Amino acid sequence: MAWLAAIPARAALVLTQTGIDDGFALTTFLSGYNAQYGPLAQGVLSNGNIITGSLLNNRIYVFKDVDGQTLADAVSATPYTCTTGNCNFAMATAAEKCMEHRPRAESICIFAADGSSSPIPNLTVSASGVTLECGAIPSMVI
Repeated sequence: MAWLAAIPARAALVLTQTGIDDGFALTTFLSGYNAQYGPLAQGVLSNGNIITGSLLNNRIYVFKDVDGQTLADAVSATPYTCTTGNCNFAMATAAEKCMEHRPRAESICIFAADGSSSPIPNLTVSASGVTLECGAIPSMVI
């Protein structure tokens, strides 16, 4: 079965007629990634810009929310250093904050508008969960 690994994956999104009738359309937001390394995870920053990353060149990209862009159109491209042995990451937007976590990392970070990030203070991640130190309040595991 080793020959299957050499066949590139191909996929296409298709809208049903019901989706088209309901006003949905598919467009290309971003192109220009090389190989299978992007875009990895996406989030929405509080200013409405879209943030995503590329494992191939270790950059966090910020884009305006418009279609038809390439990597050269990025508002910013902030380098990041893989420190965990697994450079993939997950992004989520909650309460108008875009956050990221990398596998095996011991922190969750919040993104700034330029794509830079900083760890959430007093929060640690481990195999047993997420611990938040809240001053005089005992630790909470969520």
